[in-house]
Amino acid sequence: MRTSTRFPRLVALICAAALPLAAACGDDGDDDDDTTRPDASQPDIDAAAPDASPPDAGTPDAGPTSTRSGSIAVTEISAPQLGGISGMAVSISFIDLSTVTVAPAFDSTNPASPLAGGCTVTVYTVGTDSEPTEVDEGPVTIENTVHPIEAPCTFVSALGYYACIEQAGAIAATDAVTDDGSLPAGTIPANTALVTIAGATFDENDVGRYIQIAGFPTAANNGSFPIVALGQAATQVVIANPAAVSEAAGGDGSFSVISGAGPTPANRDALDDGTTPIKVSLGGNTGDVDDFSVMVQALGEGFQLDDETAGNLTAMPTDGSAVSFSCSGTNGDCGADTGVVKVMVISGKTTDADVTGLPPNTMPAPTTKYARFRCSSPSGAANSVTIPAEAMAAILGTNPTRIETRVFRMGGTIAGNADMTNATTVVAGHGHVGWTTVSSAP
Repeated sequence: MRTSTRFPRLVALICAAALPLAAACGDDGDDDDDTTRPDASQPDIDAAAPDASPPDAGTPDAGPTSTRSGSIAVTEISAPQLGGISGMAVSISFIDLSTVTVAPAFDSTNPASPLAGGCTVTVYTVGTDSEPTEVDEGPVTIENTVHPIEAPCTFVSALGYYACIEQAGAIAATDAVTDDGSLPAGTIPANTALVTIAGATFDENDVGRYIQIAGFPTAANNGSFPIVALGQAATQVVIANPAAVSEAAGGDGSFSVISGAGPTPANRDALDDGTTPIKVSLGGNTGDVDDFSVMVQALGEGFQLDDETAGNLTAMPTDGSAVSFSCSGTNGDCGADTGVVKVMVISGKTTDADVTGLPPNTMPAPTTKYARFRCSSPSGAANSVTIPAEAMAAILGTNPTRIETRVFRMGGTIAGNADMTNATTVVAGHGHVGWTTVSSAP
């Protein structure tokens, strides 16, 4: 990512619907820079961490000063608008606080009490403002998830973000994509394709992950695609790509398989009910954040918004009133309630670009202004959370054409350096993502 159009990480390549798919999964038409990343529009699940404000100059005797703000989120997320597809989404970021230059337009959080809840809304002007820079603080390992993350998640310097890359390698000239229409009927599902890569070894854990492919002659065969099944050979997987065209690579290419890149039609169960704590570790770091290893329980297995507030996920009110989400009302389910630190979190982003004719989950790069927002309940009050009217005013002040909103129930903890600086918020839980297309600019 990292330009002023940084958008979060829910798979930019979430398909327009569950199988059968209506659009190619390799390109959702999103022009923002994140569409090149394998987990490109993964939900802003680092939302439990407060937005960083421009650091104060401080005083000579002020004591140690933080130089980093870390956030790690391990979640299972579903997309009701896309047929209810679900899967694991992992977000890891360490922000260089010296690069935070835009103060929140609204901020009701208390930096001295990060578990007290509150909201932040940060508004960025395209071409003028830049989002904070993410930096490498060493490999992160995540253990005990139901859908395993087998490789360390590492910072990809060329791209500027963390990714959990399970395997990567070259695509040979004889490797191939075979569309469903070129195979006997019933061999693979409609709107999918069989990918054969001689240098890869796939297994059951790869189903529900994403594969990023580059180097095929036909553009529709390149991109990031959800793996929905295994092929007959260990070198084959079935991907969701209704636009695939049968062909051999014919030249040099590359592939990578990524865990935690967001919902897929495979609908893999990612996290349990918190019975088995997830272990998150930062190790081998020589940067500003000390190594740590923490345990966190995933809150909210079975989480469902109640009838009174569920509609706000896909039709957020734009009349300037406060907007709430709750799981304790009619037909709501707050899910498994394990752990000590319990929060309900809203996070999201806006775009002011034209979305006419685009799939409901497409967030094209903003043209003038955009907002990032996140609100959380106080620790322990994990059944509802509200975006105040003042925060909604800041969000709607960007004249959005579409709003992406994510709601989670999470358990969490905070890791920090021995001198109490450079805190990293670590959360895990279950949630939903939705998109509101604004009928007319507010």
